[in-house]
Amino acid sequence: MPDHIICDIDGTLLVGSDPIVKTIDFLDERPELVCIVSGRMEAERADTVAALEAADVDYTELYLNDTDAGTVEFKTRMAEELMTEYNVVLAIDNDEACRAAYQSLGIETLAPADIPDAAGAAEPEEDAMSPFRHTAPVKLEVRESAMGAEYLTVTGYAAVFDQMSHDLGGFREIIQPGAFADVLGANPDVHLVIGHNMDLPLARTRNGTLELGEDIRGLKMWARIDSRLSYAKDLAVQLKSGLVDQMSFAFTIPEGGDTWSVDDSGAVTRTVNRIDGLYDVSVVAAGAYPQTDVKAVRALLRAAADKGLIPNNLLDTSQPETVGGDSVEQHAGGTVEPDVGGRQAIQNLQAAKAKTKAALHNHSKGL
Repeated sequence: MPDHIICDIDGTLLVGSDPIVKTIDFLDERPELVCIVSGRMEAERADTVAALEAADVDYTELYLNDTDAGTVEFKTRMAEELMTEYNVVLAIDNDEACRAAYQSLGIETLAPADIPDAAGAAEPEEDAMSPFRHTAPVKLEVRESAMGAEYLTVTGYAAVFDQMSHDLGGFREIIQPGAFADVLGANPDVHLVIGHNMDLPLARTRNGTLELGEDIRGLKMWARIDSRLSYAKDLAVQLKSGLVDQMSFAFTIPEGGDTWSVDDSGAVTRTVNRIDGLYDVSVVAAGAYPQTDVKAVRALLRAAADKGLIPNNLLDTSQPETVGGDSVEQHAGGTVEPDVGGRQAIQNLQAAKAKTKAALHNHSKGL
């Protein structure tokens, strides 16, 4: 008894004639065969088949209502019949009453809105001009504000000039003096946050609780923080004890705002000369460098190579390694590789199931 999934059409696979891609992709990635059970009437079969084919829906059987029964009654009866032939493991339906009917038969159900995102789905390519992050160790000072014990004043540097960054996954980065002149002149709305998490705001330039300026050392910061915030209290303890003593900032640069160099050992350095977007300054834990996204690093290196700023042959060694097409995540403590063997076994099973599905589907179309 092969495993099967029962699936509805309207609001589940299609909206009118438009496909619901998330549901279709979900079914394509599952190893089970698909039986479509719909409340549409049998007289609509030709149009329904055409719509499903246009949406590239892969199924083995299509059951439409050829009785006077209501939709819920019809679907319940069809599920009972299918359960005598197949092992029905799931029913996907947009209608709550239909899902309840399937559940009464012991079938697990899923609403289209609750379908999880596909595991391992490819993420969109990162643009080379997307916000990047630079981290440097700094000395942060925290003290009670002149406004009283309910407020703290934190001062320090969000960026330090002429200081080499940690390895960003293929290159190091250095910020040149004067890099912030243009962006600060535009009075950007910048937040001070914890760990680049915008859900943990501490201060903001727009309301006057954060001030930023450039001096000969770097990007200087002054912030007044409301210590009544629970996470601000925790941060104050960490700052005073020295558990936290680094800052990072998220930024973009304009075209031509950076230069690249490669030394005799093949080490790549990106020098940032001009910044045109400043999005947040962030307090981060000592030694816990927030690793820049793999795809952002790849995009920057590829763009630099395309412009002839670094040799193309550096890309293979500079970019984070890949295993089976999946990025290997790089951490300060080492490299964590995905479970390639387990995933491959699942893919092999799905490939075998897909062959069976295709054979049955073609057979049903020929009847």
